[in-house]
Amino acid sequence: MQHPHPEPSRVEAVLRALSLEAQVGQVFMVGFPGTQPPEPFLARVAAGEVGNVVLFARNFTTPDGARAMIRRLQAAALAASLPGLLISTDQEGGSVIRLRRGATWFPSAMAVGAVGDEERAERLAAALGAQLRAVGITMNLAPVADVNNNPKNPVIGTRSFGPDPGLVARMVRASIRGFRAAQVAAVAKHFPGHGDTSVDSHLDLPVIPHDRARLEAVELVPFRAAIDEGVAGIMTAHVAFPSLDPEPGRPATHSAPVLQGLLREELGFDGLILTDCLEMRAISDRFDPGEAAVRAFEAGADLLLISHSPERQQAAYQALLQAVQRGRVSEERLRASVRRVLRLKAELGLLTGDLDQLLPDRPFAEAVDVEAANALARETARRAVQVVVPGKGEAPCQGQPPTLTRRLQAGDCQGLLVVELGEGNRTLAEEGGDPPIRLAQALRERWEAVGAGPDGRGLPRAFRVEELAIPSGVTPQDDPTARDRLRQALGEEGLLPVVVTRNAARHPDQLAWLQEVARLCPDRVTVVAAGLPNDLDALPAPPALFLAIYGDQPPHVEAAAAVLVGPGPASQA
Repeated sequence: MQHPHPEPSRVEAVLRALSLEAQVGQVFMVGFPGTQPPEPFLARVAAGEVGNVVLFARNFTTPDGARAMIRRLQAAALAASLPGLLISTDQEGGSVIRLRRGATWFPSAMAVGAVGDEERAERLAAALGAQLRAVGITMNLAPVADVNNNPKNPVIGTRSFGPDPGLVARMVRASIRGFRAAQVAAVAKHFPGHGDTSVDSHLDLPVIPHDRARLEAVELVPFRAAIDEGVAGIMTAHVAFPSLDPEPGRPATHSAPVLQGLLREELGFDGLILTDCLEMRAISDRFDPGEAAVRAFEAGADLLLISHSPERQQAAYQALLQAVQRGRVSEERLRASVRRVLRLKAELGLLTGDLDQLLPDRPFAEAVDVEAANALARETARRAVQVVVPGKGEAPCQGQPPTLTRRLQAGDCQGLLVVELGEGNRTLAEEGGDPPIRLAQALRERWEAVGAGPDGRGLPRAFRVEELAIPSGVTPQDDPTARDRLRQALGEEGLLPVVVTRNAARHPDQLAWLQEVARLCPDRVTVVAAGLPNDLDALPAPPALFLAIYGDQPPHVEAAAAVLVGPGPASQA
């Protein structure tokens, strides 16, 4: 079921008041660099050339700073008697999260899927959505509806709820309900599915060769569920599907058979169709900005995303405007998309013309309960941890695996060496950057919390934690200094290895380090998989203990420390 539509006369009145130039601006969603919109960007908003904005981590300082910046954007549109802007971001949780400092770092979708609780997924989305709405973000480019059934997928991974279509569908529906409760428009992505690819569309054009029956059984299941739940928007994939479009190498973003034929006509979706960013190389390596935008619009897209370059944004805007003026795209086709955009803006309260009503100037800490959201995020990440003790199978995550703590209590080792593998192994979707907390730090903090507790657990006072960080792509042969440090720490210093992997199954350099650790310290290795859990099957030797934590962001790292050392008084959520 779709959302109930707002009063048609209001939408039609706003549409009639827009010039052709401003109508074209309504079908673009664009970004800018920095934490304040540049004056030329604000001028484009006031001129009607920019009707909607997408924000990234580069644009955010604090939540209150974000709200002030978004009020500037909205004021520029309202002062020109234009509709309020849809403000969007990718606040997925886990590795793709834009509003960070001062807000909650929510767990990854795959962690949420591992817990498998629809009510919890809905609560998480509602809490996340409330934080977005409090700063003025009205559209979340989430949830990810891709079924990640290909462990070699370089860009989706833990951003997906999992490899099972039914589970993904249930989590997608719950997330949409949660976002709606927070008055944030949800966008399911990446249609018709980016989960079974081994190519990142930021870098090249993936092709999914499966027949229609397979797509119906796997890829389309979550999108059908999203449509049935009334999702506001669906984002296209820059992926070619030969079984859906006979033209070789045509991505779904440019495919009328996929967007108009399948999504609109067969699946009955009448919400907004958004493109993924048209600057991604699957598109930009093949088309100039103007042609890329016009082809996507002709195929059936309503909102054209161009996230970075103002030159490309302006070239695309001019190309679509000229396509309408010259008759390549009809004015009625343009109005149909603008009508959908305005309809959603009306639902979200963006057509009032009143800045204070659209975005009250209220401090973030008063608008949302950040501590409650933080506790929910931590508890979810903790529940998601999967523990495997070889020979004993999986242990419930609430149970305390004794391997590590008992050895430390018994003085079986002098401390821990945390080996961080795959440092810097980030996709373009993640915006790079090391996470703000690492496992060595979290273990030290957890040890102090447990030792300070009333039971004390008989832990030794001294707790030594060393760290060895190995950059992505570096093997033991490439870095003899790190290899010698590893040998010394695990040999004469008597440290116990805790190895953090990041999708080691598809990174030979990580497997080489794991082999070296296993050789130096057989039967004593703890492996913490911060990416996909299938790392367990790729390990060169069975570990003493294996944890799947589904991310290396704060809630996941803190959950790993709590499981390894004990929950302690600080984690009772």
